[in-house]
Parts: sequence; structure tokens; C-alpha cells
Amino acid sequence: MRPAPPLEPEPQEVSLAAHWSRRPRRPHNDWVALAATLAATLAATLAAVLPAAAVAQAPSQPSQPPRLVLRVPGAERVLVRANLEFVGAGGRVLRFDVYTPPPQAGRTTAAAAPAPPVVLFVNAGNPASKDNEFTVAWARAAAASGVTAVAYQSQSTRDAAEDFDSLAGRLRRDARRLGVNAERAVLFAPSAHASVALPLAMSGSRPYIKAAVIYYGVAPVVPRADLPVLFVRAGLDEPALNRRIDSLVARALAANAPWEVINLPGAHHPFELGDDDEQSRAAIARTLAFMRTHSAPAMEAAVAATRDEAGAGAALGRGDWPEAVRGYTALAAQRPQDAELQRRLGEALLGAGEYARAAEALERATALGHWRRRDIAYSAAVAYARVGDAEAALRWARELV
Repeated sequence: MRPAPPLEPEPQEVSLAAHWSRRPRRPHNDWVALAATLAATLAATLAAVLPAAAVAQAPSQPSQPPRLVLRVPGAERVLVRANLEFVGAGGRVLRFDVYTPPPQAGRTTAAAAPAPPVVLFVNAGNPASKDNEFTVAWARAAAASGVTAVAYQSQSTRDAAEDFDSLAGRLRRDARRLGVNAERAVLFAPSAHASVALPLAMSGSRPYIKAAVIYYGVAPVVPRADLPVLFVRAGLDEPALNRRIDSLVARALAANAPWEVINLPGAHHPFELGDDDEQSRAAIARTLAFMRTHSAPAMEAAVAATRDEAGAGAALGRGDWPEAVRGYTALAAQRPQDAELQRRLGEALLGAGEYARAAEALERATALGHWRRRDIAYSAAVAYARVGDAEAALRWARELV
């Protein structure tokens, strides 16, 4: 009896080939005989139901590019430069594809407009991921919506981060020749690819990454306060995965990080190809819009402008009084006529037990015309009572009745 051949490594993506690779293996001769039998049966069936001429002359149907459940105009006209090369981990030559927006009417050369930002389809170490139906469909949709999309090969999970950095370096060095704006990149990572993309994005060591889109995946990271993230959750995904996603999202929101979350309660994993309904199409449309808007300099400037105040607000929300006092003291000094900053400084000081300073800040907020007078009244009454000023405490308490 012939020894069974050694099992091949399991591929990282579930496919028809993966399904068959897990079934009991037949000897090679049995497969040959089975294939011949199936071919003969198919030929006999076609001969019985179709005229001979139709079988012989049936024209081949042109292949259509794969599509998401949202039809994006122009996706079939996207320009694709396939199998360009870069050197990945260990000096191995890997390939990448560049998808660029379709030509616009009246525009004769690509040089007539600046290169659009680039969306990098992060690969967690699957060499076949670049060419699978899911990646191709998303890359075409992204390019048709006005950005450049890049999908690439990666050798293994161990090499995934190094392969990414090698690709990014290639794009940045040859940006002009490739027609990409590699200094303004958005990461896109679904499922297991998020385990590589999230650490890359949250490290803060790659300033060209301006935003990230994560679909139903997770990794143990600390959310950044300055990097926008769109997180899409499929409500009918694996419960264990969704619990981990919920934990990460909760930490990001508690930190007041610039994360947007889309939850699709009736969606499966991956809904983009199989759940043909309005909620899927709306999520895809929002994703494409996020890629465009959050890679723009104006959005980066807006996030940077509110970062300190967002951080102080997060500290106030979680009851970290010393941090909240530090943050709002600095902000109130920069903008002394801002009534809301004075009110929030008063709340932080009250929580920190600095009652006299809290009363002063709340009085300033009122003098500046703050509209939340009843909210201020309660905190001011407490602050004055704590310092033993009964008259002032009663004065503010009357505001509550």
C-alpha cells in the first residue's frame, strides 16, 4: 500500500480548494479515472440536450470583474497595472497591483491633476490575497470612487509587517513614476488582516498613514488620539470575535479617539459580497467616502486642532481628575474667553477636591454667559458648601428651584 503524501499547510483563506484539500485523498490514478468519467458524463449530457453545432460553437462569455453588492460607477473602467515588483522580507521578490481611477472626460493626461491618496490593502501574510475576488472587488470600487488602491503579496504572518514597510518604501520612492500619493495613505484591513493593520496604524511611527478602515477584525492595540479609524462590525459574525471587537471599540470611545463605528446587526462576514441589501450598500458607500475625506489634509488638520481638548474631555469622562485639571487649565489659559472651557475646568477641579478654584472657574463660566446655568448651579453650590461659604452655596442652590 502506498504511503499517504504529506499534508500541505492549510491556506489562510477559506476557499473551494481549501475545502477539497481537507477531504480524504485518493490515489492519483483514481483521480484521473474519476475526471475522465465526469468529462464523459458531461459530454453525453450536453449532447443529449443541445444540438451538436451549439456545443461545438458556443461562444465564450467575456469575464466580468468581481463586484461588491454596491455597484460603483466606473469600477469596470478602473486602470490596473498588475504584478509590479518590490523586494519583501528576506530579499524575496513580491508583486503588487495598482488600481487608479478611470480617465475623466476632457482630461487628456494624468498629469493634469494631482495624484489621489492611496488606499493600501493590508496583507496579513497570504500570498494569494492580492488576487482574490474580495480584494479585487474592493480595490476596483475604491479606485472608481476617486482614490488609488494598492494590493500586494505577503509571504507569511511573520513577515507581514516587514513586507508592508517594503511596499510602502517602494511606493514612496517611486511615487511620481507610479502616479500615487504615498504620503497620504489609508489602510484597509478586513478580518484577519486587521491583526497586522491595527498595530501598523497605532504605532505612530509611519506618519504617511492618515487613517484606517477595519472590517470585522481586531488586534490588541492602544487606540491613538490622532488617527481616524472607521470600524465596521458585522452583527452576525462569530460571537467570540465580536466580543473582542466590542472591547477594543469601547476602549477607543472611552479614550475619545477619532473612531467612527458602523454596526450592521443583520450582516454576515463578509457582507460586502453576500448580503445584498441596503444596509450593506450604505456601509460600503460610507467606507468609500471615509477613504476620501479622511486622507485629506483638511481632515488631518481638524483632528489635530481638537486633539488636546478631546483628551481632556476623555480624562474628565473617566474621572481622571488630575489629568483633566492639567488639560483644562492649559486650554483655559489659551482661550480665556471660552465659557465651556471654564465650566469644564470647574468640574475637573471639583472632582479633584480643589473646591475654591472650582467655584472661581464656575463663576467665570457664568460671567461669560454660559447657557448651562442650572448645571453650573449644582456644581457651584457643592463647591461653595465644601469651602464653608453657606451664603454663596444657598445663592446657587436657589437657581435649581
